[in-house]
Amino acid sequence: AFGLIGLLATWWVFFQLAQRPDSFEADRLYHLALLKEMLRQEVWFLRSWAAVPLLGWDQYFSDKEFLYHFLLLWPLRWGGEAAVLATGLFFSSCVLWAPYFLLPRARALAFGLSLLLLAACPIFFFRLTLLRPHVLAILLFTLLAAAVWHRKPFWCGLCALLFALAYHAFYLPLLLGGLLLGLSLLQKEKRIAREGWAIWGGLAAGILLNPYFPSNLVRSFQTLAIALQLQRLEKFQLRFGLELQPLAPASYAWAFGGILLVFLFSVFIWARHWRKNFSGREAALFLTAGALWVASLRSPRAVEFALPLTVFCLWFAWEQKKRAAVVMLACLALFLSHDFFAYAKTLRGPGTHSSPPPAVVEELLAFVPEQKGLRVFHSNWGLGPYLLYFRPELEIIEVLDPTYLLLRDPEKALLLTPLLEGRIQDPVDTLRKFGAHYVLTEPGPLVGQLLHHKGAELVKVARDRYLHLFRLLPAPGAAPPAAPQAR
Repeated sequence: AFGLIGLLATWWVFFQLAQRPDSFEADRLYHLALLKEMLRQEVWFLRSWAAVPLLGWDQYFSDKEFLYHFLLLWPLRWGGEAAVLATGLFFSSCVLWAPYFLLPRARALAFGLSLLLLAACPIFFFRLTLLRPHVLAILLFTLLAAAVWHRKPFWCGLCALLFALAYHAFYLPLLLGGLLLGLSLLQKEKRIAREGWAIWGGLAAGILLNPYFPSNLVRSFQTLAIALQLQRLEKFQLRFGLELQPLAPASYAWAFGGILLVFLFSVFIWARHWRKNFSGREAALFLTAGALWVASLRSPRAVEFALPLTVFCLWFAWEQKKRAAVVMLACLALFLSHDFFAYAKTLRGPGTHSSPPPAVVEELLAFVPEQKGLRVFHSNWGLGPYLLYFRPELEIIEVLDPTYLLLRDPEKALLLTPLLEGRIQDPVDTLRKFGAHYVLTEPGPLVGQLLHHKGAELVKVARDRYLHLFRLLPAPGAAPPAAPQAR
């Protein structure tokens, strides 16, 4: 009863936080727009999306989070956007409470460890309250780890299958299953091979059953390449998402140092225990968590999957050395205070999130005529979700991540940085190469160029002057688009 009440209370708190202006982020609009497009086309999964032609989605769309959107489609049908948000945040609550239900021998301890690590990592707390598919993936990965811990091959296979349908990072369960199989051979512990084969079998079934197969494999490798090849794309570096870029050492230590030290402590305890009573299952989970912490040096998002495994590792350390664990957790509690209370202050004041308020963008887009096929060039790839959500009949340049355009059309993608920096002599001519009729842009050199260019006219400036809307005048001999007027 306590666990259920706590789960529901956490769900309510997350729902309240998610409705605050400072909790809004643009990707929420992308997922809502995708769900609405599914309803508009009356399908269970999209095969094409006419609004994104430069990425080729007008010909074929591959959803790398199929199961997540499939599950949220029904709440949208029955309860609207609020029901979608509530369902997504229910997954978030389950992530926090999963250790309580999955480690029954010491439920209060398991939940306390989970809550402590959450408080020690406000970045994870923030990302846990987002309407994002990674939350469902974290939950499924946590369930998979618990199935391994409790020696449940059937549940290992089922969780791996659902993970493959829900998220693009197939390599995470693939790594865990591979470690189990490898350790079963090295230590001649044949019993753990069952869980390894179950994970690999479930993963293969999920990949093959995905309605987007084989493009789901391609999207998975593309997403992995985006994270691993940042250093090779210096010309495009300016336009990478911040969440994919490695943190500076001082920032990394500030954000994750305390949790990482506690994890290393649990590794030390496990290593001492290993000599007396080796378990391949424990070794696979510890090694997977360690691999994710190493990966976090390159991509901070790996921490999202490392933290749930770290709870299991800390729980194991507590079981072996309670006194030492108390000292380490007390140190962590002191460490987290500097970060958590600083974050808590932001919850009491107005938001300072970088995403523009939806009402501001909606007001500007009201000056773009309702004409199918009109294309809006947007200076920031983060503006794409606003356009998809508020004006689904318009065409946009890019969405989700700017590197998708780079992979699809390198020539156009490499024009974006010099265009936005004002290094192109005739920006209107370049914008016409993108097929643009309107330009939605943030303050910068491009705005100054367009204000003084005969081929563009200013339509509207946002009330906070954060965004400018321009109309491109037709080239000589071209048919003009509809004249702008407020709807």
